[in-house]
This record gives sequence, structure tokens and C-alpha cells, in this order.
Amino acid sequence: MRVHAVDGFFEKYLTVISIIIGIILVVIIVPIPSLTASVSDWHASTHPDYSMNLNGFLYFWAEPWHFPLLSVKGLGIPFGFNIFYTDSYPLAALIAKILPLSQAPNIYPACIAAAILLQMVSGTYLARCCGLRSPAALMVGIMLTFMPFFLFRFVHIALANHWIILIGLAETIRHRPGHQGRLVLLSLIALLTHAYLLAMIFPLFLIASLRAALLTPTPARKFFVESMGTVGLMVGLAYSIGLVGHGLTPLPPDNFGQASLNLLSPFIPQRSGLLPGRDIIDATGYQYEGYAYLGAGSLMLMLAAAWIAVRKGIPKLSGPVVLLPLLLGLFWLYALSNRIYLGHHLLLTVDLPDVILKIAAQMRNSGRFFWPVGYALVGLSLFLLQKHLRPAALYGLLGAALVLQIIDAGPLRKVARHDLSDRRTPGIDATLWDRYFAKSQRILVEPPFGCAPMPDWPVIVDLQNIAARKNVPINSLYAARAMRTCDDVRIATEAEPRVPGTLFVFVGPQAASVPRPDLSCHSLRIPRQLHKLWMPHDASGETELTICSAKPT
Repeated sequence: MRVHAVDGFFEKYLTVISIIIGIILVVIIVPIPSLTASVSDWHASTHPDYSMNLNGFLYFWAEPWHFPLLSVKGLGIPFGFNIFYTDSYPLAALIAKILPLSQAPNIYPACIAAAILLQMVSGTYLARCCGLRSPAALMVGIMLTFMPFFLFRFVHIALANHWIILIGLAETIRHRPGHQGRLVLLSLIALLTHAYLLAMIFPLFLIASLRAALLTPTPARKFFVESMGTVGLMVGLAYSIGLVGHGLTPLPPDNFGQASLNLLSPFIPQRSGLLPGRDIIDATGYQYEGYAYLGAGSLMLMLAAAWIAVRKGIPKLSGPVVLLPLLLGLFWLYALSNRIYLGHHLLLTVDLPDVILKIAAQMRNSGRFFWPVGYALVGLSLFLLQKHLRPAALYGLLGAALVLQIIDAGPLRKVARHDLSDRRTPGIDATLWDRYFAKSQRILVEPPFGCAPMPDWPVIVDLQNIAARKNVPINSLYAARAMRTCDDVRIATEAEPRVPGTLFVFVGPQAASVPRPDLSCHSLRIPRQLHKLWMPHDASGETELTICSAKPT
């Protein structure tokens, strides 16, 4: 009777309890000063992704509403840009812009805190959908919050929203005909979060729709109407935010197959607190994007479930239910890409037609598609365990798995806390801005970020950061995708009239030697800094800037 009373209490207040635990986890994982840090503090982080996300948001927040909603005129001038491609978490940016605030807020800490909180709540919900009682489901929610490949994504406020994947899997498992609207809503949220999450969630909606349609007398008609209606809704939303009708510079085919999943990555401890010493398994230099270690606790549950499956067998799948494993299998294959690595050994290369490679390369970081597979493997393990283990054995196993998972994720949690709090002195700070850039009404950098040599990137980004805080239009941008080529930007910069208010910043020693009789120029040398992504090997030397403005008439 007492056990049932405890279960009843947790069942009744499950959501409230999971939220409280989620708040506690936020405090454990995120340093308190980071939750209250200013925009300038986050721009001074050693990790440039913070700057990329915030820059797009700051320009978006400062401009009046216009169509398309996410396009900004001040970033990437004279062409403009879309903050979807600065990974500025469009949903959070839209909410912040709607709020009656006098100045731009720092959305970064709130977004990270929300990602952790929602990971706990959605992980609990997935466990409940896999058949676990509420106390056990809460333990799973905590364990999934310490999933290594989730903690690894904290520097990215959009991709950290793994809760979208968890809810999508839970709704697909729990699916009841007529409730596909939840997956439609989740797909729209994913569209306003990140393209990769949309690519993972929308197929789950199609599976649910097909499964529901097969239960009706006219399945083909019902599936067509429902799926096409949702596609139309999503295309309309994509058009309104500027993703349709505004071309991107396509990625080359050889981008595919580098940022892939390594076959060993989910199962071999990496950055582990239990078996330290091994860093990320990376055979290509980009397979950190496919970092997929499941953690000791998750692996323990999977091994126990595998043992049960060998003894008891796996329930047979029939009809449309088999579609989910098939979809997850496709995700797994795409994550591996056409170049399959086992550790540092290339096992297999699959020659694909150029047209297929061009399409596949548009989501070049294919290793990320293991995320729903990893969470589904844990969910399947939970289903088998709760079905065949007595409550005492199940709770004991979950308790041991939770402890192992937390200990194993210790180094990643420390790295996340360090990345969230690590600060540096920007190469271009407020003093330099006031001396050289403050009177400018627009800034044109040549060559801009991505076109200049990599050692010069941090200084260019620092200039972009402070320009974003001052809301001064600039042509240079650090973004996940480019909408113009380097030649496009160079030609546009050269064509700009030499008028007062326009400041030209030429990067590199070669730029300093070019005579510019129509401009008044002076040079500035800035020491290079160690930057987390771009300069892991050498931060020596200086970046030379030639700062020019129109001569007085």
C-alpha cells in the first residue's frame, strides 16, 4: 500500500517534480555568474559560437519588424542576411523581440537553462511512454540530462534543444490516431530552432500520419491530405521567415563524409570520468560533429536489455509499427555517411552519384543524425527492462546506471561549465572602438570573415561583435552558412562609394601596401589570440588592419 501511495504521489505531481529537478540541474551544470552575464561578457567568451549566435540576434532585435521576419539588413551589407544561419535560435529571438524591453537582452543563458530544464522534463516523459513508473521515469530524466552527446552541445543554443527529439520519439511511441497535431506543432518548433532538428522530427510526423491513415478505409487519400497540408503550413512558415526564395551558396559535394559518425563513437568512452585519457574518436578532423558517446549508465541499461532480449526475445514488430526502426536505421546510415570509419580505419567507401552527394552535403554534419538513434536505443532498453524485471531489480539497475552516468559525464560537465564561464580580452575592445571606429555609420571589411586567413579571424569577429552591440551595419559575418561567395563580397566592397560615414577596414599586410588616393588611411596592429576553434596551434603574431575613410571634401 505504501509503494502505491508513493507511486500515486509521483504520478500526480510528476511534471512539477521534474521541473524542480530540472531547475536544480541547471544550477549544477551552469555557473551562476553565467546566468546573469551581460551581452559583452558572452561576446568575450573564448568560444566563437556564442558571438555568432548573439550577433545575429542583436541586429535582429535592433531593426524594426519587416518581411521576411528573420532577415536583417545590418549584417552582411549590402546584401543583408538571415539570422537562421547564424544559429540564433529564431524562436527565442522572436519571443525576445516581442517582449516590451528597452534594450536587447542576453538570451544566451536563458536558452541554455531552458534546454537543460526541458531535457529533464522530456526525458521523464519519454521514460513514461516506455512504460516506466513515475519515480523510475524521473531517474531516467536525470540520466538523459547527463547524456554525454547532449552536454557536448552546450555551446550551441539551438542544437542544445535535444528535448525536441525526446518529445518527438515519445509522441511517436505513444501515438494515438488523431493526435498527429502534436507532432505538427513540434515540427514547427523545430523549424524555428534548427534545420537539423526539423530533419529529425518531420519524418516522425510522417510515420505517425501513415500509421493513422492505415487504420482508415482510404489510407492513401488521408495520408496525402494530412501530409501535404502540413508541408504547406511549413513552407508558408519558411517563406515568412525568409528560408524560401532567398538562395544560399550551396555546399560542395566533398563536404559530405567528413563530419560523420564513427562506428566506435557511441560505445567507446571518450572524455569519460570512469575511463579517462581518451579524447573524441576523430578520423577525419571533423568527426567531433558525430560525437555520440552514450555514457556508462546508458550502456549498462542497453547491455542488461540485450541480455533479456537474448533470453526472452524481442517483441515482433508488424505493420506500420516497423516504420520507426526503419527510419532510425536510415538516420544511422546517414550519420555514418558514404565513408564509414571504425576508429581511424576507413572500412568502406560508397561511391554515390554527384547529384546525391550535392543533396547530402547540404546537411554536411551528418553525424548529428545519430542523436534520435541513441535516445531510441535507451528507450527500447527501458521498455524491455520494465517488461521483464521486477520493480526492486529495475530500480536497483536504474540507480546504478544513474550514478555511473553522472560520474562518467563529469569531465564533459566541467568542460561545459568552463566554456560557459571562460572569458578573454577582445582584440578590439571599447577603447579601440572609440578611437578608430566610433564615428562610422557602416563598416566594410576586406577580406571579411571566412575569406581572410584563419589567424586573422578572431580580430575580425571582435570587430563584428562590437559593431553588433553598437548596431553599426557591417559586411563581415561569422555564420554557419554563406549566402554570398568571397568574390561577391569583394566586388560589392570595391563598388561601394567612398563617402563620409563609411569605414573601410582592409585586413593583412598586403592590404596596407595598396595605394588609396581617395581614402585617408592609417594602420593598426593587434596581437593575435588563442581562440577555441580557430587557433588551437599557434596564436603568435599580429593582425594588421588598414583603416580608411573618405577624405574631407
